[in-house]
Amino acid sequence: LAALAYEVPEVTDYVMDKWFLETDLAVDEVEFVDQWRKDSGNTLEQVSFKLFSFPNTPGVGILSIRGTETPMDRLNNAAMYLGSVLTSLVRALMPFSWLWDGVYPDLLQMTSWVASEQYMDSEYYRITTDFANDLLVNNYTSNGKSFQWLRTTGVSLGGGLALITGAQTEAYAYAYSGPNPTLARKTWTPPISMDELKTRVFNVKPDHDPVSSIGDLVPNNQLVRCRDWPAEAYNCHSFWRIWCEYMYTCGSAPGRAGVDCICAERWGYPKPLPTGSSN
Repeated sequence: LAALAYEVPEVTDYVMDKWFLETDLAVDEVEFVDQWRKDSGNTLEQVSFKLFSFPNTPGVGILSIRGTETPMDRLNNAAMYLGSVLTSLVRALMPFSWLWDGVYPDLLQMTSWVASEQYMDSEYYRITTDFANDLLVNNYTSNGKSFQWLRTTGVSLGGGLALITGAQTEAYAYAYSGPNPTLARKTWTPPISMDELKTRVFNVKPDHDPVSSIGDLVPNNQLVRCRDWPAEAYNCHSFWRIWCEYMYTCGSAPGRAGVDCICAERWGYPKPLPTGSSN
């Protein structure tokens, strides 16, 4: 579902039916999201996300946020995490920098006032957080549908946004290769506490992935291998490479489709073994 944030509805419907081995077990709530964006005045904002519902479990939703895809995404990504990157560089070069670890979040907070108010109002995470709060706190309803239980996920920039929104709301978060909000936690609106990071968010970080190394890794994390290193940095950042490592290490879940052929064909994983009569 994290990866499907990048796809058009026709693709998401097809892939979910194949993955869950059941038609319409999960639904891409395109109309619901479009209506919320109209009602909230966010139709022109560039951030893209999907809401998946499960007809057999009414009121349950997964908020999947798209990662970097457009030049505007790259600009937003750079602006959101530039302070964390520069702070990490200074810390790496400065002798005895560990003495100041408790001060860095406050320094970032003090310098965040430089951002223009217009830009801050259009920051992607504010929109996804507003969406989550409208569903969970304000009981937003469209076409008879409402959601009382929500989790958020995403890959890369989408994962970073999911971590911020999950920490700021009761949506929680499970992110893949997301830049971390830890170092800049006091610059977000509202600010994020360490207790919220410890109890509400989880980030999957591949070895040698520069993006998920940004901003000090959140307390709850899972490190996964990036095989065949040295490799191109973007290869280790690939969601599908993470997915293949997960499937190779843990196997496919009962009642779900099997391991993707791309894992063996593109990245040299062993061919999956059949279970019983299933290939």
